[in-house]
Amino acid sequence: MRSNEYAYKIENEVKVVSIVNNMADKEVKGGDSSRDLTILPDLTFGFVESSVKAVQKSLGVKEMSKGYKYFAEKYVTNITIHKVDKGGLVRGKCQRSQRKNESAHDVEVVIVEGPILESSTCSCAIGKLGTCGHVTGLLYSLAHMKSCNMKTIPCDILKTSLPQTWHMPRGEK
Repeated sequence: MRSNEYAYKIENEVKVVSIVNNMADKEVKGGDSSRDLTILPDLTFGFVESSVKAVQKSLGVKEMSKGYKYFAEKYVTNITIHKVDKGGLVRGKCQRSQRKNESAHDVEVVIVEGPILESSTCSCAIGKLGTCGHVTGLLYSLAHMKSCNMKTIPCDILKTSLPQTWHMPRGEK
């Protein structure tokens, strides 16, 4: 088995999933990005967890907890969807957890009917091997939007567009 292929067991049957290192080569229909969530199949949080566990050599607990943190704290932004055969190529940005003054990581996933996570990649060191916390955060964001029956990805709201909140207590750390 090559280093970019991972075998995992699904219902007593071994399947090989090839992780595409550069999904920019993937044939994108129309070439235009959209915010249309109807392109993707229905996603659940269970799908995210099983996808992460299937690709990771461990149980993927660290990736799931970090990914959920990225999702909950709104680190995942600039999500766009491109139509591909029987699914969609989703691209997004995920802020770094420790170095916010550096550029965000580029995250890409291909989800096809089933739903099946066909491939995933991230610009971080771990993301080149498969599913990192940034990819998991993007998947959690998509699953949340689909479970809320959203038809389109909501626009990112800038902090400068919101009323000031400095006078409000933050709560406990």
